[in-house]
This record gives sequence, C-alpha cells and structure tokens, in this order.
Amino acid sequence: MGTLFAASLTGAIILAALYVPYSLVLARENRPRLNRALIIAIYITALAAPLIIPMLANGRASGAAAAMVQPAEIKALIMSGQSGGSHLWGTLLTIYVTGMAGVAALTLLPCVKLRRIIRQSGPKEICGLRVRVIADPTIAPFSILRTIIIPAKDVDENVEMVIAHERAHVAANHWADLMLAHAVCVVQWFNPAAWFMLRQLRAVHEYQADSEVIKSGVDCRAYQMLLVRKAIGGGFPSLANSLSHSNLKNRITMMYSKSPKGLRRVAPFLLLPVLGGAVWLTRVPAVASVLTQASTARMIISDAKPSAIMIEDAPAADIVMTASSPVDSKVSETKPPVQTVAPKGNTQKEETVYAAVDEMPEYPGGLQQMMKDLASSLVYPEEAVKTQTEGKVVIGFIVDKSGKITDCKVIKSVTAELDAAAIAAVKQLKPFEPAKVNGEPVMIEYALPVMFKLTEEATVPESTPATEAQ
Repeated sequence: MGTLFAASLTGAIILAALYVPYSLVLARENRPRLNRALIIAIYITALAAPLIIPMLANGRASGAAAAMVQPAEIKALIMSGQSGGSHLWGTLLTIYVTGMAGVAALTLLPCVKLRRIIRQSGPKEICGLRVRVIADPTIAPFSILRTIIIPAKDVDENVEMVIAHERAHVAANHWADLMLAHAVCVVQWFNPAAWFMLRQLRAVHEYQADSEVIKSGVDCRAYQMLLVRKAIGGGFPSLANSLSHSNLKNRITMMYSKSPKGLRRVAPFLLLPVLGGAVWLTRVPAVASVLTQASTARMIISDAKPSAIMIEDAPAADIVMTASSPVDSKVSETKPPVQTVAPKGNTQKEETVYAAVDEMPEYPGGLQQMMKDLASSLVYPEEAVKTQTEGKVVIGFIVDKSGKITDCKVIKSVTAELDAAAIAAVKQLKPFEPAKVNGEPVMIEYALPVMFKLTEEATVPESTPATEAQ
C-alpha cells in the first residue's frame, strides 16, 4: 500500500501541474475532440509517471563512484512498533486507504440507482435505434455504456434531438472516459485537481455531443431551447452521460465559438514544458524524500505506542545480532516486546515479528556472500554522482518464515535517489534461512546499513571480497 500511496502523490503532482494550463488556456477553446484527447493524455501521464520517473533517475553513473557495504555495521533491528517518523507516515497511509475506500464506495453507489432505472424501463425502437423508455418524468435522458434511457414524455416531443445527443455520447464511448476519470479520483481523492478535471471532462463530453447534434442539421435555436428545459431539474448519477449535465451558459457559448486559429493552435504544446517542470519537482531532494518515506509506510494495525531501538555503530561487545552469529546473551535474557502484523489476505490471524530469537536468519553462503550479492546489485544513482551526494542509508525489512525479504523500508534516509538504490539492491538478495524459535521458523525484523561514498576508482579489486560495487 505504501507504494500505491507514493505513486498517487507523484501522480497528483503531475495532474495538478497539467490541470492549471489546461483550465486557464485550453478549456475555453472550441475543439472538443482535441480537448478530450488532451484530458485523457493528462490522466494517462499522471498514472504512468510514478512508473516512468524512477527509470529516468536510476541510470548508472558514468563517473567514478562506489556504493559500499560495511560488514561491521550489518546488525538486526530491535523494534517494537514504529519510530516517530514511520508512525506518522503509517497514520497518513491509513487515512489515505480509508479515504480511497470511502470514495470508491460513493462512486459505485449510484450504480444501484442506475440499475433500478434500467430495470424499470422497457425496450423500444426509435429513429432506427433501440433504446429504453421509462415512465418516470423526473428522469432526464441519459446514456450509460451503450444503453440509452429516455423518459416517455420525450418520446413524442423533440425525440430526434434527444436521440441524436445521446447517440453521440454512445458512439464516442464517453463512458470509458468517465470510468478512467473516476478511477483517478479514487486513488487521488485528496487532490482537488482530480475532481476539477472530472468536471472539465464532463463539459468536453457535452460540447462534443452538442457539436455532433448541430452538424446533423438540427435547428440550433430549437436545440438550445431543449437544453434550457432539460437543465431545470435535479442532479443525476455522475457515472452516466446526461442531456442535462454541464453548465448551460458555457454550452451555448461554445456553440457560437469558432475554432482557434494562428498561434492559438499550438497552445496544447504549452503542456510539455509544464510536464517537464512537474517531473523536475518530483526529483527535488525535499519532495523526493517525502515520496520515498511514503513508499515505505505501513498501515497502523494496532494501538501500541510507537517505540524503537536501533543498534547502530555500537561496540562489538554490545551487539548483538549479525546474519551469521547467534543472539547475544543480553538480548536473550531481556527479550524486548515483539510486533504483530496481519498477513496479507488474512485479517483474523496475526503473525508475530520477533526481535530476539534462538537462531538468527542466515544468508546462503554467510555474511561475506551477502555482502558480495548486495554490492553487485548496488547502483550509484547518476543524479547523486552529479550532486556529489554521499551518506549511509539504513534499510529495514522483515525476513519471513520462508526466509523471503518483505516490507522493505528506509530506517535512515539520505536522499530519495540513494534510498531507492539501497532498497532496490536489498530486494535482490536471495532468501535467507529463516530465524527460529524453539526450532520453528518465525518472522524477524532486520536492518542493513549501506554506505554510499564517491571514490576515484569505481572498480573493485578482485582481492577485496565485495565491499564495493559500481
């Protein structure tokens, strides 16, 4: 869920940035087909950006650099609950998921009303088109998917214009646009731009349908009077295209507007530099750090007060646990509280995450092999090389009962680029031999510190077993 949270924040930045020039410049232009395409492109860009941006930032460094793993610092993490920072992000993630579920429910709720209306209607062929007629006079004509619903009172009055309007919605597959827009609103429910863009999309749908009706030869004034009559009514479920949707004044104004000419034709290209600026903003260290922390957040599943102890840079006598050494007697005698988490797909049974065990998880080949594997996977981000960024990132994760690494998160952050590089390398490690208590496999929290340091020589001599990697 943390990954989805971070992706939604990144997408929200992109969507908000692109919405501003669209609403200020492009929304007033009389070219509904192009504007519809632009809105769909903005949605797709906002959804794809979280996947594409990391690919642009994770290129290999061309200069000399090295990412180093320090054997003396590889220690287990003793933890009960979460640290203050991760607890905050856990709270935000919980709020985000709750809001997303609520908005999804409110979005799907109108489907119940639409289903009831369709069941109350009957099929009828009008103007060579099979539609459904409903007796309720309070229902405005609308279309959902490829179904057109018309109230009985409209069958004998202006039915050609009503059919032409709704047929335009169906032929253009406007329902698919609405599905995409509402999906974005669910994952970005906190982003005002997502809701404003949905309103812009609805307006464009009506402009496009109005344009098709006028092109069919219908008298413009008669059609406008029909819109005035249909606009005097209640609201309608947002998942459908209705004749009464959108601002009436804007629709009539758009019917008399001319297509843009001259330099106004190239106005859509204004979105490109804005997109570039938005992508750059997501890579600003302060923003990137926030996105990284969001991606490693975990939902709060208990009311335990947050507290955490991380053993780092401690004297050898005071530790503790390493990947190849038994648990220190001090830790065994005073076992700290354990953490419980609910496994995915099972909300009834909780799994215990141990902080002290009888047998520590062991990496295939031992500590030195783990360092080699980790070092071979590490990539010094190109952006960090350019900015001469160094530092130590500490990655926490859980070794589950099968020995697999799960729930990777940043315990100590440097920058978003270095954090992401460290997490990517840790995720490529082989499964451990799981930790054991009383001979039974158990889950345990673990931490690996990774030092990023720029060097004059990027290659690793064969005689030094893998403390560095390009």
